[in-house]
Amino acid sequence: MAEPSKTWAIILALQVQLQTITVANGYLTDAGLNVWTTDGQRPDTEALGLMIYSDSITGTPAQRPGKPVRQFPLLIEFAIGNDIDNAQQQAHAVIEDIDRCMEAYSKAQVQKPSVQATPMEVVDIAILDRPDGEAVIAGQVRVMTTYFR
Repeated sequence: MAEPSKTWAIILALQVQLQTITVANGYLTDAGLNVWTTDGQRPDTEALGLMIYSDSITGTPAQRPGKPVRQFPLLIEFAIGNDIDNAQQQAHAVIEDIDRCMEAYSKAQVQKPSVQATPMEVVDIAILDRPDGEAVIAGQVRVMTTYFR
């Protein structure tokens, strides 16, 4: 089988990193037990997990001669049923876990000089409006990397 595209390889590396988010690894939640890259992987809407979505890939002026650069934003989305008393508290715990995980990932990336992408960084965090009648609290964490073509 052929090598995956550069962007898909970045998504898969992010998935592996997010899977480290477990209480056993010192995090507040076990959100890393379910990390999906497609909606078809989600077993049901009740499962706590993280969904990775890619956003628009944009080009920037070459920062290295002959190497076009692309900015690659990704969304990490989570949803928690709010029929429990502490759903908002859990949402903030997941946000903190993702933020800590991305900081650890950034440090790990710097130690791998063969990676042709900048360390991922969290650029914004949002708790989404709850749609009327929906029993969930959802949030998104946008992370950004730049990769060289």
